[in-house]
Order: sequence, then C-alpha cells, then structure tokens
Amino acid sequence: MKFSIIMPVYNSESTIRDSLISIRQQSFKDYELIIMDGTSSDSSLDIIKEFNDLKIKLYSQSDKNLYDAINKGIDLASGDYIGILHSDDCFYNYQTLHEINRFIDSQQPSPGVIYGNLEYYDYHMNKKLYFWKSDYFSKNKFKKGWMPPHPTIFIKNSIIKYKYDITYNISADYKWILQTFNSLEEHEIQYLDTVITKMRSGGVSSDNFASIIIRLKQNYKILREIYSNPLNILILKTITAAIRKHF
Repeated sequence: MKFSIIMPVYNSESTIRDSLISIRQQSFKDYELIIMDGTSSDSSLDIIKEFNDLKIKLYSQSDKNLYDAINKGIDLASGDYIGILHSDDCFYNYQTLHEINRFIDSQQPSPGVIYGNLEYYDYHMNKKLYFWKSDYFSKNKFKKGWMPPHPTIFIKNSIIKYKYDITYNISADYKWILQTFNSLEEHEIQYLDTVITKMRSGGVSSDNFASIIIRLKQNYKILREIYSNPLNILILKTITAAIRKHF
C-alpha cells in the first residue's frame, strides 16, 4: 500500500516545517509527498529543501488557486490512496498513516474513500478550539447539512472521477465531496473513528466575516447544482457547523 500526500504551498514559511515534520515522523513509510508550490516568495522552498528527503517530490509553478494546485498534484500521484495535507496542518500523530493503512487492510473489499475526525487549533497550535467528530456515512445526511472533514479524506487513486472545481476559490472542497461521495455506493465510503488531522486556524476558508459570506454564497450555488432544496440544506449545514464549534 502506497499513499500519495499532496501538499499545496504558497508562502508558508511560518507553518510548513511543522507539517513536514508530522509527515517525516510517520511510522508507516510507504508514501510520497507531492508538494505543489505556487512560486512562493518567502523561505518556504528553502525549508522544504532542508529536509532533503527522496520521498518529497517538489514542483514549483504558478497556479490559479489552492484547488488548481491540488488538481495538478492528483495528476502526478502514483500512490494507491491520495490524501491532502495543507502546509499549515499536521497529521495527528506518528501513527496516523499506519492506522489508515491497517484500517484499509481490514476491509474487504478495500474502501474507495476513508475519512475520520479532526481537531481544530489556534494559529500557534497551542490551544485546541474544537473537536470535529464525524460519523458513519449515508447519502441522506448531506440533505441534513452533514459533511465529513475534508482534511481527513483519503481516496483510492483508481476511482477518482472528479477534480476540484477551481471556479470556487473557497468551497471547491465541498462540491468535490458532494460529487464524489454521491457517485459511490455507501458501502464504498468508510468512517475511521480516530483523529487524522490537526487543522490550524487562519486558512483559505477562515472564519472572518468576508470569508463566511463568500463561503455561504458559494455553498448555496453548489447546492443548487445538485439538490432541489438548497436553502434548507445550507441552513442546516450552517447550524451544524455552529453547534460543532461551540459545544
């Protein structure tokens, strides 16, 4: 079993070292790290080169946005399963890939998609802000505003059908999840009840007012493409997210 970890990077000098360390410390070593750098102007590339790791495949080229970089990484991936680790996030601990691999091996047939739980931290990774405990999947849950935490998802390379729609600069991951999960049978999507990723606050979909408004507008437009009752789903999704963050 080989994992392809895609890491989009742009001017991430203050956070990328932690992310790279969390990968290097993995006890499971059969992986490649595909770093898609959007021509960073800070010291991000110097930090990456410090690691001098043959498992790192570094590509530095301009891209249209974060999701464009991820799409390019998917095209380059050679692993059996693909996951995304942003340059300001970390795997939960050194056993994360081992646990995912063991879970995949325990399933017959092997799942198409695996996802788990997420912990959300302040920018300095000192304080846990909330715990995003996911749940077992059913397609009906999407209509109730549910979604799995995107940074925890691993998908089998051979079944990838959709790329990220780069016209959505904040919510492309939401559209990708809806399209991908709805295209599979429910039994092909498996929930691993463990924390996979530690997410740092302040990313592309951070909770400042402008980002919230843009995200809501994009989510509504995405839902209109797929469901007949987009406003109801958007309201339920917003309530669910608020409850998760405050209780």
